[in-house]
Amino acid sequence: MDRNTKRRAASTRLEAKRPCVRPSPSIDATTLPDLVTLLHLQLVPFLTPRDLSQLLRSLSRLLSPELRESLASAGLRSLYERKSVHFGQRCSSDWHQLVPTEAEGGEGPCVTCCSDAPKDLPLPRLQSAREHLLEATCLATEGFGSVCDGVLHMHFGQFASPRLGSMQPVVFSLAAALEKQQQDEANVINQRKPYRSQVCRLKQERVETHEEIDTDDVQQLTRLMDVVHMGLGTQFFSKRKRNCTATNAVEAHWRSITVNAKTGATTCGYCQFIAADASAHRCERCTQVFARLLQQHCSALYQPLKQFMLRHLKHVRYMKPCRGWNCLDDDFQDDDLMDLIAGFTPAGVLCGVYLTDLRIPRSMFGVKREVKQDHNGESRANPEHSNWRLLLNNYILVSFGDLEERSIQDVLLV
Repeated sequence: MDRNTKRRAASTRLEAKRPCVRPSPSIDATTLPDLVTLLHLQLVPFLTPRDLSQLLRSLSRLLSPELRESLASAGLRSLYERKSVHFGQRCSSDWHQLVPTEAEGGEGPCVTCCSDAPKDLPLPRLQSAREHLLEATCLATEGFGSVCDGVLHMHFGQFASPRLGSMQPVVFSLAAALEKQQQDEANVINQRKPYRSQVCRLKQERVETHEEIDTDDVQQLTRLMDVVHMGLGTQFFSKRKRNCTATNAVEAHWRSITVNAKTGATTCGYCQFIAADASAHRCERCTQVFARLLQQHCSALYQPLKQFMLRHLKHVRYMKPCRGWNCLDDDFQDDDLMDLIAGFTPAGVLCGVYLTDLRIPRSMFGVKREVKQDHNGESRANPEHSNWRLLLNNYILVSFGDLEERSIQDVLLV
């Protein structure tokens, strides 16, 4: 480089680089919230309930409350029609019941209700309740599907007879308790004298404005559950029965399962116990099959269920039944609700499963197969016992088919 070139380079001013600035959007530009607002009726048929839940979660601050409620209601109606989750119908497939009025009993979804969802589901609206219900229902279908699709073996104790059970989901928003509480207060206001109505109305408006569901407040959760069903919240959070003796195999497994919070590994002390003490039971042949069933149920169902609940829910509890749940002694009556395994989502939705006793007749067990003589002198088994045994055998084989058919039949004939 010659001397003149150096002089020209030194005399040239260096121009500073200007930062790149994005052009401001024009007034006519369409954003994603605008697109959802304008075309939500056309988008809903192409989205699954999980897609709608994720869409609401990502755009919750950008959409109006009315639009969020409309999208959530569409997702709940889709669950009603696709998954037979009959919200508000008070049937065995109605998940939104704090205490179900009817047990599913392993029979599958309800077939008596209309398959088409109503235009407006009888569900709460306060505090984005339907949006949170949609999210909790999608969570329940993901985590509880395996335990609610089959029949559970609940043989428990050294000399106990074979026992079967099932699980049915429950997804209940405590916003329904807030609405019920406000409705009760409104009824009280209407019954009081006119000069007190204004003061009571101001108190009601203050409750509607300020009270929100705080899942870290155990006292509030207890009170709201008691508003819906007397004493249920008190018993759910009670510490008296946490260390009581287990009464069925599901409870024995659940209380013995430990979950490593860091690694997620699970172990069950009850599985180790039944493997070591299998010879102490009444029949070695039955004990081997029962022990395999119990261990299989635990590793495939109970351990993943507890791990899933502890990861996604707060205040996970195993609650013993309240008084009045199990009041039937007839073996051929409806199935009984037994225990409740549940926790709370951060939005205040109780999410869990109810354990149900299938109420198999006792005449199936503890006796040999009854044989009758027909008019030709040929031996024929009692059809009543045969039908029940065939049903039970099919239940076990369909749900857990990796066991040998011969071993299960041997157990049923004991």
